[in-house]
Amino acid sequence: MKILRTLLTATALAAVAVLATAEDFSRTLNVSGSTNVSVSTGSGYVKVVPGSNSEVRIVGHVRAGSGGWFAGNADERIRQIAANPPIVQSGSSITIGQTQGNNDLYRNIVIDYDINVPTATTLRANSGSGSVMIGGIMGAVTANTGSGDVQVSNIGSDAKLETGSGSIRADGIHGSATLQTGSGDIEL
Repeated sequence: MKILRTLLTATALAAVAVLATAEDFSRTLNVSGSTNVSVSTGSGYVKVVPGSNSEVRIVGHVRAGSGGWFAGNADERIRQIAANPPIVQSGSSITIGQTQGNNDLYRNIVIDYDINVPTATTLRANSGSGSVMIGGIMGAVTANTGSGDVQVSNIGSDAKLETGSGSIRADGIHGSATLQTGSGDIEL
């Protein structure tokens, strides 16, 4: 009987975790001249492709991670993040990702980013756990993941690509390239 009660409790908790809120946000920021973008997510993917030369468009997909017992008040935190996304702009420099010191707000939260930038953007992209995909950027690119693949194509300048555990696929880098993986393949 005790085992059955434990299984039912675990199943109920898992069902609550599955029903957690997921929300999206979208922001468009005007820029001019050289654009510098830095994006970071603790968990989630980062995808960056060219868009308008006068704006940066950011779409974030926020959801709870699979932390089960540690999800806590994930629904409320997801709503807070979607209502006030972690984006800071100073002229043509934009920082996307956890920009405040409130680590509890982002605990067990996944944020996937789809970003359109001017082609001449200098870009830094980081995911602690998730893939980074970048294409068509003419500025220098730095991309790294702790666990996840890095995929870049048609980069017009230098590229520094690193992953702790994952593969790197690079095609069309027109500057110097530094590629490093702790565990995974490198494909040029």
